[in-house]
Amino acid sequence: MRYLIFILLLLPIVIGCSNNNPQGRVAIRGKVTLDGKLLEHGEILFLSLPGLTPAVATGTRIRNGTFSLPVKQGLLPDQTYSVQFQSIEEIRVREKNRKK
Repeated sequence: MRYLIFILLLLPIVIGCSNNNPQGRVAIRGKVTLDGKLLEHGEILFLSLPGLTPAVATGTRIRNGTFSLPVKQGLLPDQTYSVQFQSIEEIRVREKNRKK
């Protein structure tokens, strides 16, 4: 019985020390502007430069000019990344009056 109590007391310490982030990723968040204005919506992509290991490619949506990557999807420190973003803007085009 003593050993069982000791093991149960030791279990939270062992579980607490487990590393859920073995690569050491870090969360990242920020704002995206274009021509001085927040980009309303889009996507942002981070790609580690060729030849770096481990290779990282991660991204997320841009909403109201901001983005956020949690640790699980985050970036590795001490690496250089290429950053790409895209956004599609909807525009309406009027058709000119055609003469028949």
